[in-house]
Amino acid sequence: MPYVDGFVVAVPKKKLKAYAKLSKMAGKVWREHARWIIASGSPTTSSRAS
Repeated sequence: MPYVDGFVVAVPKKKLKAYAKLSKMAGKVWREHARWIIASGSPTTSSRAS
């Protein structure tokens, strides 16, 4: 099973739309970063059990 971090964040209702926008952008950055790590053959990717 792949490793996944999870977070719980309290967000005021009036700022929920801004948080959703920020989290979508961050998700794209994290996925691109993960692709770069995997493509580079970083030892961090092979040290985790599948």
